[in-house]
Amino acid sequence: MASSASIRKIALDDPAGASSDLNDMIALYKKNGRASVLLARLADELGLPEASSRAYGNALASISNNSHIASRAMVAGYATRLHDHAAVIRLMDGYVDDNVDSKDLFDLASAFAYEFPPRARAVEFFANLEDSIRNLRQYVMLEGIMNYHRGELNLAENRFLKSRELSPDLIKPILMHAQTLFRLKRKSELPALVADLDVSSIQGSPREKMDFAHLLVAGGRAEDGLELGYAVLDADRNDPKVALKWIGLVLSQLKRIHELSDAAIGMGMWTSLESDDGQTNQFLVVDGPGDPSEKKFGKGHVVAEAAIGHRVGESFDVEDRLGRTVRWTVQQVRHKYMHAYADLTENFNIRFPDEDGFHVIRTVGDDIGPFLDVMRRQGERRERIHELYTKGPLPISVLTEFSGGGSVLRFADSLRVEGIGIEACEGALPERNWATQTAKAHFGKGVVLDTLTYWAIVGINGLDVLKDLFGRILLARSTADEIGQLHEDDDLVPETEHSGSAYFHKGQFHLDEFTPERAKQLANAIAMREDAMQTDCNVVPVHAPDDIDPRLIETIRNGALDPIFVSREHGMLLVSDDKRYRNWAGSLKVRAVWLQAVFLAAKESGRLDDKVYARLVGQLALLRHTSITCSAGDIVEIVAQATPETRYIIDDIAEAIGVEKADILSHYRVTTEAVIRLLQTGPTPNAEYAIGLLMRNLLRYRTSDRRQILKGLKRTLSDQHGGKALFDRWKKGRSTDDGLELEGPRAAHAWKPDSGTLSKRNAAVKARAKKDHRRAFGKR
Repeated sequence: MASSASIRKIALDDPAGASSDLNDMIALYKKNGRASVLLARLADELGLPEASSRAYGNALASISNNSHIASRAMVAGYATRLHDHAAVIRLMDGYVDDNVDSKDLFDLASAFAYEFPPRARAVEFFANLEDSIRNLRQYVMLEGIMNYHRGELNLAENRFLKSRELSPDLIKPILMHAQTLFRLKRKSELPALVADLDVSSIQGSPREKMDFAHLLVAGGRAEDGLELGYAVLDADRNDPKVALKWIGLVLSQLKRIHELSDAAIGMGMWTSLESDDGQTNQFLVVDGPGDPSEKKFGKGHVVAEAAIGHRVGESFDVEDRLGRTVRWTVQQVRHKYMHAYADLTENFNIRFPDEDGFHVIRTVGDDIGPFLDVMRRQGERRERIHELYTKGPLPISVLTEFSGGGSVLRFADSLRVEGIGIEACEGALPERNWATQTAKAHFGKGVVLDTLTYWAIVGINGLDVLKDLFGRILLARSTADEIGQLHEDDDLVPETEHSGSAYFHKGQFHLDEFTPERAKQLANAIAMREDAMQTDCNVVPVHAPDDIDPRLIETIRNGALDPIFVSREHGMLLVSDDKRYRNWAGSLKVRAVWLQAVFLAAKESGRLDDKVYARLVGQLALLRHTSITCSAGDIVEIVAQATPETRYIIDDIAEAIGVEKADILSHYRVTTEAVIRLLQTGPTPNAEYAIGLLMRNLLRYRTSDRRQILKGLKRTLSDQHGGKALFDRWKKGRSTDDGLELEGPRAAHAWKPDSGTLSKRNAAVKARAKKDHRRAFGKR
C-alpha cells in the first residue's frame, strides 16, 4: 500500500492517471479484504465512486467462513459507513461476542435496527442479549427503533421511555417517542410530552434540534419552537436539510409570523431603509453588541437606535460623524422569522442547486408560461409512469415507491382518472377456478389485505363478508400508517377555502378543484377505514423473512412488501386486487387471490346470496377493477338495483363485456342471455340502457366477425316482444361510420365464431401470456 501516497500526489496534477493507477491496485489486491477497504477509502477521498464501489465489492467477496475476524470487522466497519445494513449483518452476525459491549456489537445492533423492514432475526438478536447489555442506553434505543420499524409500536414506546430515563437530555429518544405517538393516533398527548422539557439543555445534531422545534410547535409551545428553530438555522445556514425544515416550520405558523411582522422596528425585527440621498441600509436589530458584518445591529447602533419604534413609510433623521443630517425612510419591516423564511425561499435553489424539496418558479408580469412548462413536464412524467404500469410487471405499490413515494391510493386514483383500470386478474377461466378453490381452502383460517384492497373492500361495504368467511383480518402496520397520512391539515386549509391541483394530461391543462365538500368526503372515508381497523381488523407488526434477498429490501424500503411478509409469517391467504402484486407474492411463496374470486367462492359455497354478490361485483366495476367476470344473472341483478342516481354502475359493469382479449363466444352468450332476461323483465329505461351498452361493448374490438355478431344480436332481440323495435332504435342512434352493416345472409340465432377466428384469438392470448411472464420473471 506504499503507493497510495503517490496516487494522492498524482491526483493533484493528473486525475486520470491517478484513477488508472488506483484501478490497477484494486485489481492487484482483489482478494485482500483489508487492502480493498483501504483502497475504497482512498477512492472516496479522490472522488472516484466507481472505483470505490469496485473495491468495496472485492472486499465483500473476499470474506469467507475462514476469514480472520480482523478482516471481517474492517469490511463490516466500511459497510456501516455506507449504511449497508445487510452486509454488516452477513459479516458480523455470529462472529461478535454479544456478552461484551463493543463497537462491533453496536454496529451489528444498529444494522438490525435500521434495516427496513427488520428481519425476524433482529427480534431474536435483541431478545437474546444479556440484560446487562440490552439495558444499556444505546441498545435500549436501538431496540426501540427496531420495533418502531416493525410497527410493534407499544414495545417501541416502552423502549423509548426507558431511553429517555437513561438519557433525559438527548433529543433522539424524545423525537422517536413523539413519532410513535403520532403513529398510535395519540397526538393529543404531545403537549404533556413537551410541557416540562428544558429547551436550553437538550443535546442533538442541528437537524435533530430542528425536528425538536417542530415537535414543540405541535405540542403547543410555538414560541419556543420558532425561537429554537431560528437559532439552529442562524448557526447552520449552509445545511440544506436544516433550511428545508425551517421553511416547513414557518409554513405551519405563517399566519402568526405575518402578525409578528405587522409591527414597528424593534428587537428581533429586520428592516430596509432608504436615505434621502439614495443609500440603502438593511439590518436586523439584535440584543447585545450585534455583528455589523452580518447586518446585525445592536440597539446601541446609531441608526438602529433612531429607527426603533418607526413603521413602514415613516422617516427619521440621523446625524453622522461629520455633523451632517441624513434622513432615512422605512421601506420594509419584517420579523426575523419572516425575513429568514423570505430569504431562503427566494434563494434556496441558488444556494443549494443540487437539493430537492423546494423549487422557485420565477415569472415576469402576468406571464404564467414557466408554471405551465413545469406542469407539462410533470404531466408527461406521470404519463410515462402510468405507461410503466400498463406495460410492465411492477405492482402499484412498488411503482409508487420507485416513482418518488406517496400514496398507493392516490396513485390508483390517478390511474382511474386517466381511464386506466386496476388490473385485478387476467380474466381466464383456469385462473378463476384456481383462485376460487384456493379461497375456499382458506375459509376460516384468516386473511391478509394490502392497502389498495383494504381501502376498496371497506368502500364497497364488503368487509363483513370477508370477516364471516375467514375470521381474522390482518393488516400490516404500514397500511394503517398510509391511510392515516391521507388526513389533510385543517389548520393549513380552512373549510371555507378552495384549493386544487393543476395538471397536464394528453396535451391539455386541467384543474382538479378540491372543494370543502370533497375534503369532508375524504375525511369521512378515512374515518370509516380507521374505525374498521379498530373493530374488524388486527393491525400487526412486520418483519422480513430471514431468507429474503437483501437486495430486495434494500431497494423497496417503504413497506410495499409488508402485506406479503405478514401473509408469509402467519401462513394466511393474501387478498390483493393488483394482479402484479400477487405475482410478486407468488415468487415469495405466498398464495394470493383477488376480491371477486373470494366473492365467487362464497357464492358457490352458499355463503353469499345473488343480490349481495351482484352488488359487490358492481361496486368493484365502479372502482375500475378489471377484469370483472359477470354472468347474465349478475348483470340483470345490477340493472335491477340501479336507480336513476346510480345508473352509472350499469356503465361500469357493461365495461366487462367485449374487452380486448375477451373469450368472445363466452361474452356473446352472456350478452344474449342478459338481453333476453332484461327484455322479459319489461321495457324499463334501465333495461333498454343496459341492452344498448352491452351490444355496443360486445362489438367494440371486433373486426372480421363484427357483422356476424351483430346479426346474431338482431335475431336475439327480434325473437322477443318489443326487441326488434329496440334494436332498430339502437342502430339508428349509432354512428354511421362504425361499420355495423346488416346486409348479407341471415345469421344463425346461436352464433359461434369460425374456427379461424378462434385459432387466431387463442394463439394471440397464449403469446401475450408468455410475453408477460418473461417480462415479470425472466425466461422459463
